[in-house]
Amino acid sequence: MTGRGYRAADALTAPTAAFAEATRRTYGLRSAPTVVRNGRDAPRCATVAREPFVFTAGRLWDDGKNMATLDRAAGRLSAPVLAAGPLQGPNGARVTLAHARALGRLDEERIAEHLSARPVFASVARYEPFGLAVLEAAQAGCALVLSDIPTFRELWDGAATFVPAEGDDALARCLEQLLGDPVGRDRLGRAARRRSRAYRVDTMSGATLAVYRSLLAPRVAVTPLDEAAA
Repeated sequence: MTGRGYRAADALTAPTAAFAEATRRTYGLRSAPTVVRNGRDAPRCATVAREPFVFTAGRLWDDGKNMATLDRAAGRLSAPVLAAGPLQGPNGARVTLAHARALGRLDEERIAEHLSARPVFASVARYEPFGLAVLEAAQAGCALVLSDIPTFRELWDGAATFVPAEGDDALARCLEQLLGDPVGRDRLGRAARRRSRAYRVDTMSGATLAVYRSLLAPRVAVTPLDEAAA
């Protein structure tokens, strides 16, 4: 049904080229959706000094977010891993954390408070259309540790550290190294913040409007006589 709907649509959009190509392949489309990258306004909050920690946020119960790998890595770290988001989903899926500290659902203000301390932000998702939580962390100047998947490479290559999605040993080593390296954290955080400026609301809105305008533009009707002449 999704494929039929896609093929009947006048236009499709996707938040990254990687996800657009995955959509094309999965549903056998003749062309990939138009890329309109997500954007958000950067929150305004002062940096708050705290002891180093690791932070993540999202649908923790979703197997695609791969929270179990981060939880295993948390057991090897000298600093806490804080995880914001629900542990159980509406479909009954659930994740149990043995080492990371579950914070439950937090509103934007509470998440911003944690990000204002500029923790190391980790996301080892197995797949991701875009990753708004990563963008929010980057806007706060957090050092990013991300799974090496096409979406994250497309958006954050050169502004993040990448690890295998399933490698909790490599993840733990990477996080522990950054936790003990304030200069490295600051360098990565500044790189992430610079990159985040490319993903703005006005850019997203402008690209979306361009898609709408392309659909509303007058179309020249082709008559049978025109076809015969061609």
